[in-house]
Amino acid sequence: MEKILTISVAAYNVEKFLKQTLDSCVNIEKEILDKIEVFVVDDGSRDNTERIGEDYQKKYSDSIYYIKKENGGHGSTVNYSMQHAKGKYFMLLDGDDWVDSEQFEKLVVLLEKEDSDIVSCSYNMVDNDTLKVKCVDNNKEFTCYQKYKAEEVLNTARIYLAGLVIKTEILKEHPFRLTEKCFFVDMEYVTFPIPYVETVTFYDLVVYQCRTALAGQSTSRMGSVKHADDHVKVAKSLAEFYCKEKERNIEAYKLKYIFNMCAKVIEDVYLLPFSFPVSDKTIRKKILEFDSYLKRTDQELYDIRFRKKVCVMRKTSYIGWRIIAILDRFNSR
Repeated sequence: MEKILTISVAAYNVEKFLKQTLDSCVNIEKEILDKIEVFVVDDGSRDNTERIGEDYQKKYSDSIYYIKKENGGHGSTVNYSMQHAKGKYFMLLDGDDWVDSEQFEKLVVLLEKEDSDIVSCSYNMVDNDTLKVKCVDNNKEFTCYQKYKAEEVLNTARIYLAGLVIKTEILKEHPFRLTEKCFFVDMEYVTFPIPYVETVTFYDLVVYQCRTALAGQSTSRMGSVKHADDHVKVAKSLAEFYCKEKERNIEAYKLKYIFNMCAKVIEDVYLLPFSFPVSDKTIRKKILEFDSYLKRTDQELYDIRFRKKVCVMRKTSYIGWRIIAILDRFNSR
């Protein structure tokens, strides 16, 4: 049977959550289940992820495929799935997140008749400790189930990873690889296809359930400090992508969208010192090296007007970053 949707599940030491993740994908009508393929890509786990993945593959052999590989980071799991995907559409699902099964089933049915390059849904952020749910509405500015030209969307909106479903054909005809052994590559994934996107449709569905407040998440302050080099690596990757697409003279609105995505990631790099311990002696050098790199790479990116404290720190070569970090922490109490 033709597969309508490929789901790439990045699984690294997720024994605590993986059953919920996979159950949410398979607790749908058999007719719909047959139309999806779920790649459970085990990125070198050292817990019981392998046993769980293999059990689900045996039980749902036509829809769930367990892949064991050496650790290569989140990007490597996506790279594998993009290369092997047979579904008409493609989406990502972290091994500690899940989908709303009822909404997911509706999504697959709708995708069977869909033709847009990108489908965007809303999603929920669910606090792992309090179970408090916050819905992120991706479609409030647009009419759902109406096909928009990419220019109408990219000029005013941002496409979020958790609600993103992309036509596999784009990934096959214009293949790219995410940076491996690196955190924060989600920004690459939502940016690299943009030059080839011509149409976008929004669905009034809340499919993806994103688990937050997990200890050690890369988005936490401690995660940012631990993986600071990866922040820099992804910022450089996006800056170089922007330069390449500018040379190719792609449509102005697409280039502007990519520029804005770069700006977000670049500013995150400049903000890194304010997450570091004030006793740290390495981060200032790292930021100044990145600043020098950006100036050499592209003047437009270098000249972005960031928030005030970043502008001040750049002008003073980050000499007073410790003072601002202390003030920030005092004011956030």
